[in-house]
Amino acid sequence: MIALSASAVASEPGWVRASIQVDGCSGTVITADGYGIGAGHCAKVKKKFRWIGFDNKTTGEGRWLHIDKARDLALFKIEKPIHYVPVPRQLPVGPISGCGWPGGKGPERLQLRYSTKDSFVNLTGDRWVFGVSAGEFRDGNSGGGIFIGDHLVSCMTHGIDDEWVYGCRHAELVAFLLGAEKAIETVLLPPSKVAKPLALVTGWGDVDRTREIKDLQKRLESLEEMVAKLSKQSPVPGPPGPRGEPGPVGLPDTGLQERLISLEKWRENFKAVIRVTLAPKE
Repeated sequence: MIALSASAVASEPGWVRASIQVDGCSGTVITADGYGIGAGHCAKVKKKFRWIGFDNKTTGEGRWLHIDKARDLALFKIEKPIHYVPVPRQLPVGPISGCGWPGGKGPERLQLRYSTKDSFVNLTGDRWVFGVSAGEFRDGNSGGGIFIGDHLVSCMTHGIDDEWVYGCRHAELVAFLLGAEKAIETVLLPPSKVAKPLALVTGWGDVDRTREIKDLQKRLESLEEMVAKLSKQSPVPGPPGPRGEPGPVGLPDTGLQERLISLEKWRENFKAVIRVTLAPKE
């Protein structure tokens, strides 16, 4: 193995630094406390293993914790946390990369392109297919990550040497992690981006909470008036369909559709705020 210099280590992207050789296969660390994703056919629950980091110097022990044979995915945890990349709840957009350890040597960086090529008929689960534009894909890459930026979006499971890579769909990866969270009672995915009402943020007092409620009431009344006006307008046909038929009947695009969505969000916030009760002072 060739160890990287300090300058080379610093210049590596996050998705490479989060990639490890694990149990003869590949894997990716996805949390700050050392949880990671690998291929199910490489794993056995409770089995311990040794892993090697991307710099070919950092090493340690780990253990397989959870396996989904249908999706061919497995969860592990290493005892010495290293750099990690998260699994996003929403699929990002950008160039697709991969990283693995073909033949136990790596990290091997792959440039991938999404393909509509038919997948293997003997594989379980729903998989994406990627063409290999650059890099080496061989035995040992199984479990390696497929990335968009510094986000893990899929996991390599099978393929054809240096030509095609098969990996789980992003939705399947998220579903696997949700199941693993319940199985081992820990958090593996980043929190959903749901805005909290300001009145529920720590540090707010009674006066701030009252002001927030009044502001929400005014906002609610204003938007409900607009909803009432909008509901009185006559619907008009939508745009023609792909074969020339009239599209679905809808409301004119006056910009108020977005306001309706905003109304629902504010309504939920308002309900959350008024549920807050103040403890009596003794």
